Formats: sequence, C-alpha cells, structure tokens
Amino acid sequence: MFERLKLRRQGRQLRRQYDQAMRKARASKKPRAEDEVHQEFSSEFQALDEKFDSLTDTRLFRKADRLLVARPDSNVTSGNYEQSWATGRWILTSKARSELATAIRRAQKEQQELWLAWVPLVTALTGLAGTIVAIIALLKK
Repeated sequence: MFERLKLRRQGRQLRRQYDQAMRKARASKKPRAEDEVHQEFSSEFQALDEKFDSLTDTRLFRKADRLLVARPDSNVTSGNYEQSWATGRWILTSKARSELATAIRRAQKEQQELWLAWVPLVTALTGLAGTIVAIIALLKK
C-alpha cells in the first residue's frame, strides 16, 4: 500500500520537474528544446508506469489466489506477459490485466451472491425466534 503512495509522490515530483523543464525550454526559444526535454523525461515516466503496473499485477495476483481465480497463462508465447523495460520483470499486458480483473470481479460477485442468498433465511429465523420468545413471555404471565 505504501509503495503505491511513494510512487504517486514520485510521479507528482517528476511531473513538476517536467513542467519546470518545459517552461525553461519554451523560454529559451531553441528550436528543439521542448523535444529534448520530452525525450529526457519520457523514459522516466515509462519506468514509473511500469512500476505501477508491477504493483497492480501483484495486487491482482493476491486477489486471484484468495478467490481461487486462475492466473493468466505464464507461457511467454501466450501473449499475456511483456518484459518491463525499466525493471526487467515480466508484467501483464493491458489486455491480460483487464481480463484478470474482470474474472476477479465475477468471482467476488458470485461469492457475494452466495452470502446474500442466506440473508432472507437468517432474517426469517430471527423473526421466528423473536415470535417464539414473545409467545413464551405471554404464556408465563
């Protein structure tokens, strides 16, 4: 959890540095100054995005394991993973990440529906128990 907060803070700092460098580039009126700044910061933004993706994948894998949802095929030829440029780790592609999140939501919904199926029964039993207690109390008077 704190890793995500740290990465968000790094992203805000990087965005401020980028904005400041772009203002200086525009003020310098050099023909390619803005392109150079953009090129300089693009790899840093990409590295930050890949770290976010890696954290998201870890979170999704934990949820999938807890809910007994199958993880995407880890075979390199399956197209579910791509190697991170920044960290070198294998991360889920956007499509595979979306499919896994959808499967997790579906499993959570099924689990919730199982619990909600018991609510009317528990409510009825509670009402019946209250009625029996009230009848017993009246009969003892």
